[in-house]
Amino acid sequence: MKNYLDKIDKNIKEYIENNVLPEYEKNEQGHGKNHIDYVIRRSFELIDQNDLDVNFDMVYVIAAYHDIGHHIDRKNHEKVSAEIMSKD
Repeated sequence: MKNYLDKIDKNIKEYIENNVLPEYEKNEQGHGKNHIDYVIRRSFELIDQNDLDVNFDMVYVIAAYHDIGHHIDRKNHEKVSAEIMSKD
């Protein structure tokens, strides 16, 4: 697999690493930092496996935010996460 993280805009990567990923420490372990690291890695594996032409920055941001609201509302965390991403 290619290292797609090297293709992510430096400012986006820095913002996500400093402001988004630390929020996962508030989630229970199943939706914590290890999970989000897996989701990001798996997203890029799927790009590689399917030879997709996508915006790597968007894939990274979407994967990074996808469960960020889990500690706020477990049942509706997808909507909460989308709202957090949209406001951010």
